[in-house]
Order: sequence, then C-alpha cells, then structure tokens
Amino acid sequence: MNLPSFYLIENHEPTGPHSVQVLRQKAEILVITPDTAVKPSEPADALWAQIHEIPELCALLFPPKKALNLRTFAPFKATPTIEAQHEPVHVEDLLRTNALNQISAEEFTPRKHSHSTRFRRNRNFILSALAINVPSFLAFCLMTSEVPALVIAPTLAAVATVILYWFMYHLAE
Repeated sequence: MNLPSFYLIENHEPTGPHSVQVLRQKAEILVITPDTAVKPSEPADALWAQIHEIPELCALLFPPKKALNLRTFAPFKATPTIEAQHEPVHVEDLLRTNALNQISAEEFTPRKHSHSTRFRRNRNFILSALAINVPSFLAFCLMTSEVPALVIAPTLAAVATVILYWFMYHLAE
C-alpha cells in the first residue's frame, strides 16, 4: 500500500506535503493526534479529514498498543525453609563462640572520655569568673567603711563577668 504525502493543519496553518514517515515521527512525539486534520496531496481536489477517518493512515500512525500483562508466567514457588538452607547448630559451637566473645570482652579497655568543647568552655568560664569576682568580694569585705568601695567593687565585678561571658560564648566561637 503506497500512501501519498499529506498536508496537515499545525497551529491553525496548513503545512506540507509530509511523507508518511514524517507523519509517523510527529505522531510518536505527540505533535499530531488522531483528531488532526489532514488532506492527501493527490488528487488536488481532495477534502480535509481527520486522521481517524482514514483507517489506513490511522493504523500506520497510531498502531494499537499492546496491553501489559502483569501476571507471572511461572507459578510462585516458596523459598526453602531456614532449616533446609543451613546446617544444624550444635550447642558446643555456641558455647565455644560465647566463651571467645567473653574473653575478648574482658580484654577490652574503654578509652577515657574526653570532655566536650561545651563542658570545657563552661568550666573555663566559671574559673575565670571566680578569678575576677574573688578580689572584688575581698575588696568589698575589707573596705566596708568606704562608700565608693561598696559601689565600685560589685559593679566592676558584674561588668567584668558580663564582658568575660560575651567574649567566651560569642567572640571565641
């Protein structure tokens, strides 16, 4: 069967003539559908028709798709049981393995835990804050008769502690 070339309507404009091979490629990439209007190039006075109205052309461009068969061809066979796949386990082998595991566990020495960065930072902050606040506390206790010492010593200690905190937890990271 030798089909002529065809004109077709694409984007509301007639194009062509196109060979059947070109039409097949356009059908594969879904540029044309069975509802696309076509017109044979011969005879010249042929009328426009949709592809599905021309059975020979529709069969070439849109062949029926095979239905998927999802059933298995061979019947399902259960796998053998665990007992059939493995050798039997002997109690002596289990005891021997457990004894070896126990010996290796007794020889194991865990490594010493190193302190985390957070722990070290907190420890250093507390020690530094104590180093700042103890002299201020001593000045406060020894100079209780002088009013400026009662105000200046705790204020300096508080400001120094805030600066230390800001440095250690915000700038040092």
